[in-house]
Amino acid sequence: MANGSNDAEQLPTYTRDLTMRFTARDNKPNGGGVSWADVEFKAVGVAGPFLVMSPNASSDIWRVGELTRVQWDVANTDVTPVNCKKVNIRLSKDAGQTYPITLAAGTDNDGSHYVLVPNELTSLARIRVEAADNVFFDLSNANFKIQNPVQPSLTLGLSADGGIVCLPDNFSTTIQTASVLGFSTPVTLDLVGNLPPGATSSFSATNLNPGESATFEVNLQSVVVEGEFNFVIRAIAASDTFLRPVKLFLRRNDFTGFALQTPLNGATDLSLAQTLHWAKGLDADNYDVQFSDSPAFTTILASASATSQDSLKINFLLEKGKAYFWRVRPLNECGPGDWSEPFFFSTYAENCLSFAANDLPKSISTSGTPIIESKITVLQGGTISDLVISQIEGFHEYFKDLEAHLISPQGTDVLLWKDRCGNFNGGFDMGFSDASPSGFACPPPNNGAINKPQNPLAPILGQNATGVWTLRIRDNVSTSGGTLSNFKLQFCQSVDIQPPYLVTNIVMPLPSGTNRAITPDFLLVEDPNNPHVQLTYTVMTVPQRGFIEKSGAGELHPGDQFTQADIDAGLIRFFDYGVSPDPDGFRFMVADGEGGFFGTPLFVAQPLVGTQDVDFKAIDFSLFPNPTSASVWLAFGQPLESVAQLRIFNMAGQLLRNERMNAGQERLQIDLNQLPKGIYTVRVETEAGAGVRKLVVE
Repeated sequence: MANGSNDAEQLPTYTRDLTMRFTARDNKPNGGGVSWADVEFKAVGVAGPFLVMSPNASSDIWRVGELTRVQWDVANTDVTPVNCKKVNIRLSKDAGQTYPITLAAGTDNDGSHYVLVPNELTSLARIRVEAADNVFFDLSNANFKIQNPVQPSLTLGLSADGGIVCLPDNFSTTIQTASVLGFSTPVTLDLVGNLPPGATSSFSATNLNPGESATFEVNLQSVVVEGEFNFVIRAIAASDTFLRPVKLFLRRNDFTGFALQTPLNGATDLSLAQTLHWAKGLDADNYDVQFSDSPAFTTILASASATSQDSLKINFLLEKGKAYFWRVRPLNECGPGDWSEPFFFSTYAENCLSFAANDLPKSISTSGTPIIESKITVLQGGTISDLVISQIEGFHEYFKDLEAHLISPQGTDVLLWKDRCGNFNGGFDMGFSDASPSGFACPPPNNGAINKPQNPLAPILGQNATGVWTLRIRDNVSTSGGTLSNFKLQFCQSVDIQPPYLVTNIVMPLPSGTNRAITPDFLLVEDPNNPHVQLTYTVMTVPQRGFIEKSGAGELHPGDQFTQADIDAGLIRFFDYGVSPDPDGFRFMVADGEGGFFGTPLFVAQPLVGTQDVDFKAIDFSLFPNPTSASVWLAFGQPLESVAQLRIFNMAGQLLRNERMNAGQERLQIDLNQLPKGIYTVRVETEAGAGVRKLVVE
């Protein structure tokens, strides 16, 4: 995306990172100073050029006191990947040298906005429309005039004259009127044209005096059709009629059908090459995808942004005996949907031994067509279930000249590559495995990436690893040379994993608005050959109306861990905010530390609500300062209509304080000097409802 004039060329579809530097010099003789500043941003070819369309000609004239329309070409800057939702409109009186006058700030980036013409007479006016949260902008192409009005008149503007509406959202706009030179004839408003099927409309007022405003709303709750719909808001003042067209683009926002598919949630012992698949949503256009080794997605191993596909191939080999997590969210013009709950799967585990050659480095001569060999001796091996050449590192002036073979102790010869990557001159650092999702890459990797060999390593599987392994490199063309620096092998044997298994997972009751330790009576996992201290739970999702906490570690979030031994000791507690009688819970997976996994069940807690609580609704209050040390203020937004009961609990669920606020009170200061440092729960109950907040005492 770039700034430009109306005859600017459309950019190609690319994304680039740009860094620009502004340098200032003072040119002082015999010792001038220099300073600079950098700005970094991305340029994309799927958006832009962003252009001012009106006023844009020297013949344009604005009249002081009138509502006039500024128009610009949004050019996809309001959607992914630019996502600029707001713009500022500024006025220059000196042919664009400065823009000191703000006509509108933070208005929607929808292509038009009515502004009130200020009393700034000039023949050198220009408009600048700029992104409110980005670096791009555009200017009027020519100077235009701002002049005094010549006769009394009414002008009419809309705060919004259309745009994309994501069903079932409603559309509303403010109808603004302005009186010029004392125009005082009353104004009558009505609607011309047809609304979308199922829509209804209303004016907050249909009779206005000049200078007053009214709100017009279209209720779209019952509309199910997409498409473009046009109608007109009409204003009549005596013999004058003003028409303001409105254009709505209705967009359904129903992602029904979207779901993660494979690898299945909780699948174990999967291969090291994986492709993620999901079912497309009804109104989804694109998808964001994230693949990680943590359900917190703090480290993204692979991803896709705004892909139209329903799959993502992981283009590298996964680690053995490891847990992975992935999630997807649908997108359309209305923005992104929610991220799906993460899916978990694990790869198969093996016992692996690695060996490195100790006869390197070796030179590859520039004379003739030399052959060099590097050998690894395995003194005691076993039957090979998997073989990975974990590293071949070196340098050659013309890589295409090289031919590489791996020869097993039994004499099996596998061609790794030959006649590949012409015109490449440089270093290489790569490995080979039949399980790799990537073919032989050119230029050859220089980062240790694992690729498929030219011929499969499969003929070697099932052999015994004991003996001498040979890497043979042949230089088939003279005059260019290089070196072989490293050669490493990894042999693996299948292992019989005895994974953890779920013994108990039953609904845990707890009084509404309190907390309770999760005990083995409610949640228990066992493993045939691992003690409880080695059975590690990983939190995948957290409760919606409460939280879980580990004593001494605080609130648990996705990616945090605890053990079955922690549950046995009563260290894991479930806190309920007391705002709903509905069951709540968290999802988890369990690992035994040796490649065994189990997932992803949901642990559920059921709040027990007394009859006096059945109709409770969440009430809002604030605690400040928070964190605090000596005291804290509890405040409502308005005086209480009934008595409020305040209770403070520690993380063990013990009631520590019980306070009362009378009807009419709005705030209360609470002395905390007697409370030790830690995290507490504050619950407030009134006749109208209940609310819970966390309090941190430092």
